[in-house]
Amino acid sequence: MPILVNKLTPTTFSSRISGESKIENNKEYNANRSAVLWSTLSALAAAGAIVAGVSLVKGRTTALHNLFDAKKLSIEKGTGLLKDVNGTPVSDIFEYNTKAGKYLRKYKDGTLILSGKNIDKDGKPLSDNIDYYAVKYNIQDGKLKEITSERRNKGRIIQNAKDILTIDEKKKIIEAKIEALSRELVENQRKIIKIRLELTLLNKKYKRVQDEINKIIKDKKPSDKVEYSDELKGYLLEVKNIVNEIKKGTNDYNLKLNDIKAIAKTLKEQRLVLDKLNKKTGTV
Repeated sequence: MPILVNKLTPTTFSSRISGESKIENNKEYNANRSAVLWSTLSALAAAGAIVAGVSLVKGRTTALHNLFDAKKLSIEKGTGLLKDVNGTPVSDIFEYNTKAGKYLRKYKDGTLILSGKNIDKDGKPLSDNIDYYAVKYNIQDGKLKEITSERRNKGRIIQNAKDILTIDEKKKIIEAKIEALSRELVENQRKIIKIRLELTLLNKKYKRVQDEINKIIKDKKPSDKVEYSDELKGYLLEVKNIVNEIKKGTNDYNLKLNDIKAIAKTLKEQRLVLDKLNKKTGTV
């Protein structure tokens, strides 16, 4: 049964277990979480070979190294493009076997677009019951824009996706969030000012009605029985309604104040993120 993982935002990682099954213990949950994280790290590690042109495995020779060497191919430093002896970008599929399984790497115009274990040229598993993983790289205008990965381990499939954004793209996203939060903050401040004004008017109204009640009963002695005339009953009912409105207004005021504090906190955090991005260049 597949575990579907939400597409990630540029700065956060989140996953959601499919509602078809319930995680019954922390051990199973941690295993699933580790599998999902593996998917992300595996994809990003492979992406590093594209972006930076680093060696596939530092410090040791692999079957893929031997395969590239036999065909006189090399990964160009700085671009990460796979090129032949004449410097021409390679479009080809490379398969090699190890004790762990059958591996595949697919290149188009020198750029890695698919890698995985026990998969075919389209990223599909070689059989229905074999464990596998496939990492696909979405390249747009010569830049890595998205990584998607899928892994089956002991019958369970984990899917994952990661956007790869430039600093400028991330800044635009954060700037849009800051603008929206700023508008929301101003709107909530306007609302809380309105609530405060309404509470002020209600308190004045309460005092005015209470004064009218006091006028009616001011000449009464403590031992006298107060007669509840229609006029007095009306004032008492009005006071009760005003008190209820004040209670509601006070509650609304406190809720809105909490909203303002939360928005202000998030706004501050987003501005700090933007400050850090302004100090960087390239892709994160």
